[in-house]
Formats: sequence, C-alpha cells, structure tokens
Amino acid sequence: MQIKSQNRITCIYFFSLLFLPLLSAFLYSYISFHLIYPHSNSFSIQRTFFSFPNLPLAFHNTTILQISDIHIRHDNHLLLQSIISTANSLSPDIIVFTGDFIQHDPYPNLHWLVPILAHLQCPIQIAIFGNHDISAGMYSKSAIVKEFSYINITVLENEHYLYRKDEQIVAIIGLGDLWSPAGTRDVHADFKPEKAFKGVEREEWFRIVLAHNPDSAELLRKYKCDLILSGHTHGGAVGIPVFGGSLLPWFNWVVKNVPEPWKSKIPYWQHHNIVENTQWIAGEFDVEREGREGEEGGGVNKLYVSRGVGTHDGV
Repeated sequence: MQIKSQNRITCIYFFSLLFLPLLSAFLYSYISFHLIYPHSNSFSIQRTFFSFPNLPLAFHNTTILQISDIHIRHDNHLLLQSIISTANSLSPDIIVFTGDFIQHDPYPNLHWLVPILAHLQCPIQIAIFGNHDISAGMYSKSAIVKEFSYINITVLENEHYLYRKDEQIVAIIGLGDLWSPAGTRDVHADFKPEKAFKGVEREEWFRIVLAHNPDSAELLRKYKCDLILSGHTHGGAVGIPVFGGSLLPWFNWVVKNVPEPWKSKIPYWQHHNIVENTQWIAGEFDVEREGREGEEGGGVNKLYVSRGVGTHDGV
C-alpha cells in the first residue's frame, strides 16, 4: 500500500507540472489578447511623495518624472504622444527613463520613437538601458545613444551624472541592466555598480539610482542608495481583479517546478524569468541595507517600481 501511495503521488505531481504550464500559457494568451490588449491604449499618472532627511535644501520640492518600458511599436505612437503632452504639462525638474525603449530591432523603432520624445520640454533627461534594449541586436545600445544625443537625453550605463543646484549636488547613478545578452558567460556582465559608484563615494551626497530590473535592489544592499527607480515588471503584467494580485508569483512557482524536457515546448519560455523578487512588482518598498562592520544595521534603500507605459506584445 505504501508503494502504491508513493506512485500515485508521483503521477499526480507530474501531471500537475505538465498541466499547470500549459494552463498558464493559455491564460496568458487569452487574457493578454482578448482582455488587456484592446484596452492598453490608456495610461494613468502615479504620484508618489518621498521625504528624505538628507536631501540637500536646494532640491526640496524637486519633481522627478519617471517614464519606463515604452516598448515602441507601430501601434502605440498615439499613446506615447499623449504621454509626452501630459509630461510637459507637469513641468518636471528632471525626467528619468528606466529602460526598454524598443521591443525588437533598433530601426525603424528609433525612427518612430525619437521624433516623439523630441517634444519633451525638460532640460535634464537621463536614461538607462533595459533588457530589450540590449537584446534587440549587437548595435542597439550604440544606436540608442546616438539617436538620443540629438534630443538632449543622456544615456548612462554604469556611470553617474552630478545634478547641481545652488552649489549642492545630487548624484544620479545609472546602472547597466541586470540581465546580460543570451550566451554571455557572466549573467550580470552589464551590471557594474562598483564602476557606477566610483567618484560618488562621499556618502553625504544624496544618491538616486536608476536600475531597470528591481531585482537589482538585492545586489545593491551593500550600497547607500537613497532612492532606486526601476521598471521592467509591468506591474506583474497580468492579474485577476476578482482574486487580487498578480499571477507572477504563481508563474514563478511553475517555472521552478516544470520538468526540463517540457521547457522547450512551452511558448515564450525564454521570457519566463521576469523577476525573482515578486514582492517588488510595483510601488514603493524599503530594502534593508547591509550593515557595516561595527554597526547593527546599514539603514534602508528606498525602492520604487514603475508599472511602465508600454506593453510587451500586448501585455
């Protein structure tokens, strides 16, 4: 009886691992293209107020506009034009872009994107790359840097920008994306915080960190990051209003348990690793900083994750 019970459990477990990925793929496709995609041409403004005791006086009441995950395509130009018009009406002090400007090839996507972004009227605009900007081709990053140089957008990759006002400084640190292109031996080859923070070691300086993937916050615990701005998650992409929350944590469970032979047969499997820390899907979070030697704790890094303004193939 004990052997039969073990076999039955094994069969049920295997059936679950086989059934759940297929059900996940079906729900993903159905919800995306029948419920979400027809209504994806609208946006909302999320206003968040932060208070920092160490923020220099000259930067009090500073307005930062974050735009993330545009994913420019042939069918979202009007949406982006509306976003740019709204952005100008807000009169921000600085605009930061937290990656994923393009979806696939740099061109014609950048030829569509740049003329729209050129209408932004903010004097300081800082950008970083997202995983799609990197995976779009060997020359995609250099193409983005070149095109953005014509419209006053500074692109940072493991670099920093010193935002000066009344002889006071805020350091804006732009990190390379956490994911590296497929085939790269080092999975974090483009993510080099030690390089980005070089030159801004003075901890009395207020630091704003731009990191496309919120999982970056896990690797930034040993750094003083007053505010980390991320995107990438699209708010979890798909959620069921009746039950609440995102399907992302459940999907990650499926990812970790599906048998290896079945992975190649599941549609879009290469996009499965969306984010590890599914608690950081959207909104504001406190990430405990690693304590230093002789200290009980290292303080807190504030993380804010944008839902983004674009869609990834309809989601």
